Amino acid sequence: MAAVGVAALAISGIWWLSSGKNRRPILVPAYRVEKIIDGDTFMTTDKQVIRLAYVDAPDLTKCGGEESKKALGLLIMDRNLYIKTTVKDEYGRGVALVYNEQGLVSEQMLELGWAYYARGGAEGERLMAAGEKAKEKKLGIFGEECTQTKNQKNPECVIKGNQLGGYGEKYYRFPGCGQYDNTLVQLYLGDRWFCTEKEAAAAGYTKGSDCFGKKWK
Repeated sequence: MAAVGVAALAISGIWWLSSGKNRRPILVPAYRVEKIIDGDTFMTTDKQVIRLAYVDAPDLTKCGGEESKKALGLLIMDRNLYIKTTVKDEYGRGVALVYNEQGLVSEQMLELGWAYYARGGAEGERLMAAGEKAKEKKLGIFGEECTQTKNQKNPECVIKGNQLGGYGEKYYRFPGCGQYDNTLVQLYLGDRWFCTEKEAAAAGYTKGSDCFGKKWK
């Protein structure tokens, strides 16, 4: 892994780059943030667009999106950061391990519940555990505002519409479908509530196979 733009910066900082008994401080070039783009992406003062590794945050238009952006800003704005890129994504952003003085920013976002664990990483088990704790405590996007079993705004509209991330598949379920009670409406992922099957179908959702030919309104 290579640090991004090391020659462009003169400031430096100290970070703990390992955990447990083997933790050791290391002096490294530091970066500063110019702009927070959303809950997992920002721009440095030398115009590099960086995306946090191993986590996803809600789009700004989805539930928790603006709050996630604010949370990231509190962790990295006006602070020295250490950045190690892993790869460039399809948008040309540097997908990176980003550290502030307290440690890995991706882990901190998971602990706060303003991001969710998405992929791999050498410390994947630890990161996943941080996300699971946030879910248990119903923090951030895992609270009732963004993760629902009941329609908070319109209790009469009970059809759950789920998007299967990355696959473009959309399914809906209503009371009586086999998996209805186990289905969460994760608004931060773009899931939706519907009042009628016709409404769900018009939005591109297909009736779940566990509905066994049953009909709703």
